[in-house]
Amino acid sequence: MKRLLILMLALVLALSLVACGSGDDNGGETTTAPTTSSDTAETTPTTTEADNSGADLTTVEGFLSAFGLTEADLKCANYTRLDKTAYIIDEGADYGKIEEVGAYVSAALTDDEVRAWLEQVISKLNSLSDDGKIDNLFQPGSALTADYIIEKSNGYYYLGSGYYYYNGKKVSAQICVYPKQLDDEDPDDAMAACTLKLEMK
Repeated sequence: MKRLLILMLALVLALSLVACGSGDDNGGETTTAPTTSSDTAETTPTTTEADNSGADLTTVEGFLSAFGLTEADLKCANYTRLDKTAYIIDEGADYGKIEEVGAYVSAALTDDEVRAWLEQVISKLNSLSDDGKIDNLFQPGSALTADYIIEKSNGYYYLGSGYYYYNGKKVSAQICVYPKQLDDEDPDDAMAACTLKLEMK
């Protein structure tokens, strides 16, 4: 009887060893569940390019931010303040949005001040342009410059138009200066002396 029990125990041990061996298919190496980066490392915040699609286009600050500009970029000599001078981007659509901003001045601008403002604005737009320049609308193939605008002046105002690409989107720009315009009485009724009209296509 004892012999029978011993044989049965030996058989059970043998079967147990076989079962353990068949469950270890990787040659005895210990396997563990794979870990994910979220298990072992802290989450690293990702940075994305600023999205101005939600900018409030009914305010000067919001409108300019959509084009990568700030109010400081448009300040000119004798600057009083910046304000909106128009309210429609596309005829028949998007009413209530600014398309043109203007720098009010408290005294007439000299020729040197006009040139300085033109160069200031054009330089800023060039730095934002994908290819570093504004294409001259009136002189295809050439860049819009302060010299071109001044040479084309009719004595009362200076006007230049062109387009550039900002983050892959086409922006039409019209730069205008009325050097004799004053802002010495009621600024709300005065016409801005320096204006920049922008429209994103």
